[in-house]
Amino acid sequence: MIYGFISSLDDETTKVFFRSKKIRVNNIYNAGSLGALTSVLQSGDVVYTVSCNRFASVRQVYTFARFCHERGIVLHFVAEPYLDIGNERTRAIDEDTFKLIIA
Repeated sequence: MIYGFISSLDDETTKVFFRSKKIRVNNIYNAGSLGALTSVLQSGDVVYTVSCNRFASVRQVYTFARFCHERGIVLHFVAEPYLDIGNERTRAIDEDTFKLIIA
């Protein structure tokens, strides 16, 4: 399945982009429901988010990215493709290096 992750920073343009990726409305989760999103994700799923600033903190981005990596879930950051997780793009990095990349 394909999912979207949004926050209050997103507008109609984001929703149009998600529709172009064939993401159904009921598969778009907001920042307050990250736990609900993690409960439905399975290996092979894909999650799109516009940017890492849609998460509440660097720790939350890192934890979610690690969750996706460990379970074989592809995570796409539209504005920051160098942060993508999955599809053979992932390099093992520690949290401090990750913080430097997104700072």
